[in-house]
Amino acid sequence: MPECTVLQYIKNKNTNNLNGIALNYFGNKITYREFFENIDKVAKAFYAIGIRKGDIVTIASMHTPETIYIIYGLNKIGAVANMVYLTLSANEIIENIKSTDSKPRHFVSGPVIVKTMLENNIKDMKFLSTFAGGGESFSIEQEKKVNSFLHDKGYGGNYVTGYGMTECCATVCTGMPGIYKEGTLGIPLPKVNVKIVNPKDGQEQKYDEVGEVCFHASNIMSGYFKNPKETDNIIKTHADNKKWIHTGDLGSVDQEGFLTFHGRIKKIYLTKGSDNNVYKLFPMQIENELIKNEEIFECGTIVVPDQEKIHVAVAFVRVKAGLDEDIVREKI
Repeated sequence: MPECTVLQYIKNKNTNNLNGIALNYFGNKITYREFFENIDKVAKAFYAIGIRKGDIVTIASMHTPETIYIIYGLNKIGAVANMVYLTLSANEIIENIKSTDSKPRHFVSGPVIVKTMLENNIKDMKFLSTFAGGGESFSIEQEKKVNSFLHDKGYGGNYVTGYGMTECCATVCTGMPGIYKEGTLGIPLPKVNVKIVNPKDGQEQKYDEVGEVCFHASNIMSGYFKNPKETDNIIKTHADNKKWIHTGDLGSVDQEGFLTFHGRIKKIYLTKGSDNNVYKLFPMQIENELIKNEEIFECGTIVVPDQEKIHVAVAFVRVKAGLDEDIVREKI
């Protein structure tokens, strides 16, 4: 048998066959040149997050070309690919991870999963290097609760959040273990520009002023398939002759470049105050105030039409178990 890694063996056999087909995935033909280049990218990425020779990396994945790159990328480092079936139960996956000393170090999920974790008796999270989320925003109070939970369990960092869109090929802005500011969505990724514009006249806002969040980057989509009208609604060419994605989200940017989310433009409603003047109603602001109450576990706010006040807000509140509902209601 040859004295080399599996990857090196394949490379030796295909030195003069780089234009040959290494993988044929549902008609998508990948040459050996592309195959080796992608493996190198994966190996560098794993090495950058701390994977070294002898480490065991657990993989739960469909059999796609990316999975093959992962297996051989780990082989290049000298690490072990521990494959687990997607059909395994949660307990079977946990036992597999424990038996191979393979701990999850980088966790990325949404608030729904994070909230569930807070309700479970997790004893130790010292093994984590990254605990990040997105897809939905936490209030500052909720973020504090998550960080308090993580710190109690031994995690040395904070819960960091990001912001992205399918139209921008996922993440465009994110916090990181060393770049964190409470209540924000982090800073733009390299080669991503963000600006805040007035939704009414398109004028760029100043630092800390609220307006529509817009992005310019090389990874924005070409457009919606066969839907030029909607494409024109979201991608607009500005005075700088660059194409900008108009997100429909309200946000602000501070002088350090951190983006803060303030809600959806479509979720701003008009209402009459006690002085009979018309004001803007932001459901998210109500939620942020409600969640400050320690008795409240989570809440959501909707708006319903009202003949006298134009719109009124209705809050749905989930309180912690065992509390006197009347006392909580009065406090709210």
